[in-house]
Amino acid sequence: MMKVKLWVKLAVIFLLLTISTIALAGGLINIALNRKFADYVAKSAEVKNERIVNSIETIYKEQGNWYGIGQQLIHLEMMTGRRVRITSNKGQRIYNSKDYCKPGGRMNSDMMERGMMGMGMMNNRRSLQKNQGYESDIDNHQVTKLPIKVNSQVVGHAYITPLNQKGVWSKEDILFRKTINSSIIVAGIIAGIVALLISFFISRRITSPLQKITAVAESMGEGDLSQRVDINSNDEIGVLGERFNQLAANLEKLEKLREKLTADIAHELRTPLATVQSYVEAFQDGVMPTNEENLNSIHEEVLRLGGLVSDLQELSITEGGKYKLKKEEINLNKFIKTQINSLSQLFTDKNIDLNLDFNESDIKLIADKEVLNKIIHNILSNAYKYSESGDQVFIKVTGKLNEVIIGIRDTGIGIPEKDLPYIFERFYRVDSSRTRKTGGTGIGLAIVKELVEALNGRINVNSKVGEGTEFKIILPIGK
Repeated sequence: MMKVKLWVKLAVIFLLLTISTIALAGGLINIALNRKFADYVAKSAEVKNERIVNSIETIYKEQGNWYGIGQQLIHLEMMTGRRVRITSNKGQRIYNSKDYCKPGGRMNSDMMERGMMGMGMMNNRRSLQKNQGYESDIDNHQVTKLPIKVNSQVVGHAYITPLNQKGVWSKEDILFRKTINSSIIVAGIIAGIVALLISFFISRRITSPLQKITAVAESMGEGDLSQRVDINSNDEIGVLGERFNQLAANLEKLEKLREKLTADIAHELRTPLATVQSYVEAFQDGVMPTNEENLNSIHEEVLRLGGLVSDLQELSITEGGKYKLKKEEINLNKFIKTQINSLSQLFTDKNIDLNLDFNESDIKLIADKEVLNKIIHNILSNAYKYSESGDQVFIKVTGKLNEVIIGIRDTGIGIPEKDLPYIFERFYRVDSSRTRKTGGTGIGLAIVKELVEALNGRINVNSKVGEGTEFKIILPIGK
């Protein structure tokens, strides 16, 4: 199935919205104009009709009868474009401008006399038939009936019918409406074309950065994690580009760490295995005696290998969130003193001073003793490894609001600033020579970070080369 590109979809949506808006606006404008124009036409017709009636009333008032009204009706029809029929106040037909406008058309003597005298000369039946026919003729047109008053008395009625009109609209009115509607349609078509061009331009401009991101993502999917997108904008697309580049950089870093992790694991496993293998082969060849000293060397390598496997297993458990905590109330001052006592001889043998700084009052928190023990033991082990004879290690415990801060600072060799962001990564070691004397396995701090987060805490590190390193463990006191 063929996929429709995003920029095409956006362009179509913009175009449909624009066309809908133009159509709605055009329709509303047309309705408003029609209403206003209809009001204007109706008002104009009303004024014309009133003028016709005023003229008839003036003629009747001057003459006192309907004599001579016929010629005036001809002029009124020609000037106003309206046919005028006049009936008496009793409904009898008197004059019709239509009769005068026919070639050679004149009113017969009977009609003239009736016009002059203001009375009917026909019998009632014939008069009724004519009136009925007249009313029928009137009903087929847009007729306005107005009273003709002289001295406040109704002397008759004028039936005014517009000529050359469809309903209330004259030919000129209809032409004007058509012109307006045509103008609206043309304007709508032009606006639609402009909207089409603008919508395609905007949609391409919006989707162009997304196409760049897609291309880079495809390259990354093929294994090239060095690709980056170049998007120069300050909107959401620009933010997306920045976040994408950050993601790409993190993936590249993680890929390098993965490669390094594989190499580190291989190295850590290879060294003790190679040592054990060499001893066993020497025993088999008889070049090395199987005495206690040699067996102890093999045992140390086996223990080292077992420790590495245990650390990897523990790290896997903590990272997978499978660590089951057994929380209980802990007197932190007493707990840390116990930890110090268990390690004091080790520090004393290396001539490293341990200094404790506690608050006067005991600090208690809810935590898992075993987890807390591993955290402090790992940090103190690091301080021991990277401190020389004559250095000092300071341990300070302070309470702050709902948190407790455990600070462990040494005056050892320190950590370069460029390495600080990575020291909690698995197998990451600042010592590039990877000596076993100080390097360890490179898993301890990664385990510490996971365990601290398991207790809903956080850990920070500050260090300067030649001045030492300080770890701060911040834990919630809990309830």
